[in-house]
This record gives sequence, structure tokens and C-alpha cells, in this order.
Amino acid sequence: HDDDDDDDDDDGDAALSRRRRRRAPEAGADEVVPEEDPLYAALAARKGEAKRQRREHYQAPERYAGEEEVADRDKGAKRAASHAIIKNRGLTPHRSKLNRNPRAKKREQFRKAGIRRKGQVREVRTQGAEYGGEDTGIKVGVAKGRRL
Repeated sequence: HDDDDDDDDDDGDAALSRRRRRRAPEAGADEVVPEEDPLYAALAARKGEAKRQRREHYQAPERYAGEEEVADRDKGAKRAASHAIIKNRGLTPHRSKLNRNPRAKKREQFRKAGIRRKGQVREVRTQGAEYGGEDTGIKVGVAKGRRL
């Protein structure tokens, strides 16, 4: 770590502006060309124009209201539409979080179907060693036989 940068790190704004400078160069920074080579200057100008057009093409339209819109309200300009207004979904029913993940939803459906099936079909039990009596015991209130 350089000793020169230590005093700048204490100031948060200076560190932030240094990071911004590193990420996004200023608009005029890509137009720096050596004067002795006209071919390079023409190529750099063409590239700079293409970059500018690409940046404009992918710029998000200013349809949503943001913090800067609140400051502009008093100027008499129309208010930007909110996200809810643009989406125009109206009143929608509440959906559980499980519906957002199809794999997890099917997993839960399978688990519940297994529980329902256990109520309909008895589980198959294999006899291990010799018979040691009924595991669950004899329930007085349950009649599995048929009346004649």
C-alpha cells in the first residue's frame, strides 16, 4: 500500500471518485489521439462515435420515477410513471414462495402424495427372523375381519 494514498483513504468521497474514474472514463477521454498520425485519428474518431451510439442505444428509457424526479417536480414537468403503473398488473392474488421454484414445488407435491398414499395402502413389511408377535399390538377398536 502506498503511503501517498493513506491520507486519501480517510476521505470517503476522494476514494469513491478515484474508483469511478477507474471504471468509467470521462466522455472526452476516448478522443485523445496523437496528432502525427491522421489514419489513427480517423479510426479513433470512428470507434468513439460507434461507442457513443452503442451507449445511447442501450441506455434505459427514463420512464420510472427516481430520486432526481422528486427534485424536478416543482419545475412543472410531468411526473414519471412508477413501476407498478407501467406493469399494469392490478390486483393479483398472493402466491406462495414454493411456486417460484418448479423443482421444489414438484418435490413437495411428491412428498405429500406419499403421505396420502400411506393412508390408502398398507406398507409392506417383510419378516426378518422368526415371528415375534404383532409389532403394533392388537387394537380393540379395529376390526379387519368380515361379518357373516
